[in-house]
Amino acid sequence: IGVAASTGNIGDTIGIVLFGVSSITFAVAPTTAQIGKDIYLSSVTSGQSSFSAPTTSGTSVIKIGKLLFADGASLTQTCKISIDFVVGIS
Repeated sequence: IGVAASTGNIGDTIGIVLFGVSSITFAVAPTTAQIGKDIYLSSVTSGQSSFSAPTTSGTSVIKIGKLLFADGASLTQTCKISIDFVVGIS
């Protein structure tokens, strides 16, 4: 499991971030109050991140890392990437 380092189309070669620091795009711009919070792979929107861990039966909880910076305006923010499979919900 990794985070795409860039966007691409089918057949394109892209880099994958497994750990370190990378930009993550959110559905809603994170605020300064969310700095340091855990980030999870969304169970609702494929490939998107969320501050809430999934709770739906049949999904997996994948922790992506932590938010390092936020300004409340930009959807893309710097995050610490430390991917961890937490649990499969049955």
